[in-house]
Amino acid sequence: MLEGNEEFNFDEVSFKPLTKGLGFHKKDSPKAIVSNTQVKPPPIQNKFKGNQVLPSKGQESLGTFYEHSNIWPGQIENDSAQDDSELDTTDQAEFCEALFFEKFSSFMVDFLIITALTSVTFLSFFYFSPIKASDVTSFLASVSFLKAFFILFSVYFITYFSFLDLDRTPGKTLFNLKLVDLNGGQLTFKNTFLRSLITLSSFLVAFLPLIVDFHGKLSDSKLVKNEQKSH
Repeated sequence: MLEGNEEFNFDEVSFKPLTKGLGFHKKDSPKAIVSNTQVKPPPIQNKFKGNQVLPSKGQESLGTFYEHSNIWPGQIENDSAQDDSELDTTDQAEFCEALFFEKFSSFMVDFLIITALTSVTFLSFFYFSPIKASDVTSFLASVSFLKAFFILFSVYFITYFSFLDLDRTPGKTLFNLKLVDLNGGQLTFKNTFLRSLITLSSFLVAFLPLIVDFHGKLSDSKLVKNEQKSH
């Protein structure tokens, strides 16, 4: 008990909470300081670019997923080598030279076939037309018949050689001849048409272009044996 006016000193009294030591008082965990600075993640490097290692050939189907080409360097080299070998084979193909007798004989066979076709056309026209025999005889002896015959013959001549020379005409087949391109490429309709046109024009100048092979030089074509030289 307090006596007199003696004041109570709270500083000398130590108050302790009843729950101290019972596990209820825990230190507050330090609060994390949040910064406003944004942290950028490190750039992701593309593992499949640069000096990448191609998967095995059993994994070629995954080429699209891994963003690499399924074409293998060895395969490219083999394909290019195969193409070069094919070009070399075409360029190195050499044909035997056809003899003049063979060229002339094959041309005469084709010439007779075209003449026969033209003659049959005129005979069929005279046969089915209501023209008297006397009129036919007089027409055959006229200049008009020669002009008409030459025009029809020219049409048959150019058509015959332009299309059949793409492969072989009956005359060339008989003597085992073949028309080839001088540049080593595939023979085209332009070559055969130009050759037949020049050949037909040579009839007017005593066949001189045929003798100097003028038709072959202008059309880039040549008549050879249908067999390659044996090395």
